[in-house]
Amino acid sequence: MDLDAIEVEIYRSVLFSLRAKCTFAERARIADLFSELVSRQLPPTVFPPLEPWAAALSQSLGDDGCCTIQALLSQDQAAELRRHFDARPCFNAHVVDKSDGVPRRRGEGAETFHYGSYPLADILDAPYLLEVANHPQILAVAAKHLGCIPTLYSLNAWWSFGGHGKAAPESQTFHRDMDDFRFCTLFIYLTDVGQEGGPHMFVRRSHRQDLIASYLADSEAFRRLPEAMRAGIDSEGFFNDGGYGLDPVIETVLAPLIATLTGPAGTGILANTTAFHKGLPPSHGDRLIFWSRYGIHRANGRSTDAQDWSRIGDRLPKTDLLRYVNRVILRSTAAAAVFASQ
Repeated sequence: MDLDAIEVEIYRSVLFSLRAKCTFAERARIADLFSELVSRQLPPTVFPPLEPWAAALSQSLGDDGCCTIQALLSQDQAAELRRHFDARPCFNAHVVDKSDGVPRRRGEGAETFHYGSYPLADILDAPYLLEVANHPQILAVAAKHLGCIPTLYSLNAWWSFGGHGKAAPESQTFHRDMDDFRFCTLFIYLTDVGQEGGPHMFVRRSHRQDLIASYLADSEAFRRLPEAMRAGIDSEGFFNDGGYGLDPVIETVLAPLIATLTGPAGTGILANTTAFHKGLPPSHGDRLIFWSRYGIHRANGRSTDAQDWSRIGDRLPKTDLLRYVNRVILRSTAAAAVFASQ
């Protein structure tokens, strides 16, 4: 019996339940407490100062909730990644845990579903992605946003297959992610994404309750909504659940804040996905995208999913800092006690 694994699962379950019951304001206060506790032992000053491009990302992430990063990967690197994933079967949900568990290859039945996602092992075996997720400046931006050294708790890569017409109930309708008390996500397009290629849609400023409250107070569109539609849709109602089912209200009231994020393969998007967001269904072609998620603790990361550090060879420096950052996805027995204890 792995008592450490049991303890981690209990810890995850308690925190997940707490997150689900908190108001947005309470989540923010708990996030401040968590980040302060982490920073007492692990000062975020271990990261280098932000370079100008990273400082601009950090500013946009705080103000708007998202920012794009041009050419985070080259076209050749993105093409290599498409070949890597095409050589492997995928699973029919946007994350493997929600699939039927049946592996299907692209071109051999996978496209009959909205999605095709890959397990962690296949993502770790892919070139470039782990290195980009651990780029010192990306980690430094995440640390500034979170208020502490980030925990990289999730890697994911998945296809959104075109030609299905209607949106899938998850991910392709506006929603909020509720993974952690505070977190942010790096997305990378691995295919070219234009207006019809399944672009990421993001409601700017909706990661902050104060900004949405200010916007609604001045919104003529909100005042024109029928009273029945306005009921419960205020700055509090917008924030206290995952937001599913609010597309008609969002598209009416928050329309000026909706950004459609397109770009060639290799384009990055850094976002606080507590904000409303969705991926549009591709009208033709298939979209392949990657995410890495950074939080203030283990969040939804499962210790049983972790792969041994030996799997990645020498692709990352084996520093105590990176062992801590990657501890949810990469098992290591060599980390310093102060890092491993978090």
